[in-house]
Amino acid sequence: MKKMILALVAMLMMTTAVMAQSENNNTADDGALKMERISSYLDLTSSQLEPVQSSLAQMGESLKALGQIQEQEKVQTAWVRIRDRHLKQMRNTLNDRQYDKYVELFTTTTKNTAERLLSQK
Repeated sequence: MKKMILALVAMLMMTTAVMAQSENNNTADDGALKMERISSYLDLTSSQLEPVQSSLAQMGESLKALGQIQEQEKVQTAWVRIRDRHLKQMRNTLNDRQYDKYVELFTTTTKNTAERLLSQK
């Protein structure tokens, strides 16, 4: 369960970084660079950029709200809903090849970040 919560935090960090909208140019530049990397990795078309950014932003907002939930069971249930909604949005936006690559990236990033956070404790 600890890994699940840390994975949620990791996803929040990832989406926040990608969607960084700050007056600080470095932070905005970092967010734009990360979105550019995702776009390049997935080979997004111009018509896919906005829906992908929007889905990532929506997931980030949902994860922020998730941080307010105190009960572990409710956190897990909410995480599954957030993840499933996000992946469904991505499924509707991306082609099969892109979606497979995104799921791999999503899963690997979450797992690696959770493991790194656990090892720091």
